[in-house]
Amino acid sequence: MKYGTLNGKKFLSIAHNYRDPKTKKVRAKIVKSLGYFDELEKQFPDPITHFKKIIAEMNEKEKEEKASLNIKINPNIRPPRKLAFGGFLSKFFVMQGVAYAA
Repeated sequence: MKYGTLNGKKFLSIAHNYRDPKTKKVRAKIVKSLGYFDELEKQFPDPITHFKKIIAEMNEKEKEEKASLNIKINPNIRPPRKLAFGGFLSKFFVMQGVAYAA
């Protein structure tokens, strides 16, 4: 959650922080503008707590989406020789039942 002032009034928004790969600095991308704090107090008894719960749900949903990764392997296709020798990938292909030329 990001706090700021706009036209002399407190303003709330949901922001996503990330590191810019070029400048190596932290940047913030506004995901959603929530509105002025005084107006939000009329709708919610404690707007900060309310939106922190919503943000926690959004973060949990994003983690679940990133965690689910579907890999389909065609057992009839051999992996490239460079990837097949040694280490994790060779063990992975053997576990999947994929034949490769050693």
